[in-house]
Amino acid sequence: MVGRAAAYSVIDMIRASRAVDPSLSRRWVSSGHSQSGHSALWAANMASRYAPELPLQGTVVCAPPAPASRPSAYPGMNHQQVVYVALPDAFATVARYFGR
Repeated sequence: MVGRAAAYSVIDMIRASRAVDPSLSRRWVSSGHSQSGHSALWAANMASRYAPELPLQGTVVCAPPAPASRPSAYPGMNHQQVVYVALPDAFATVARYFGR
């Protein structure tokens, strides 16, 4: 799994969406399950350097391939800014975290 390429792809999707519809917010949330969780974590890790114009608001991941308990899997990641959820509780946990 190539983290940097995955991160660039996720962030570039945000940029492309805003190019099509400039009224979309610059603020965004990175989220994903399994392989997409891996991409979401890497995007969160690189967002401030690769896209400083797009403020990341948070990250929600379910079942990323590399365990969150192994910080070396996501170098430089501030794991205090990430919500990790078990799939059965995912929607309820995200709703509570974001106050909805």
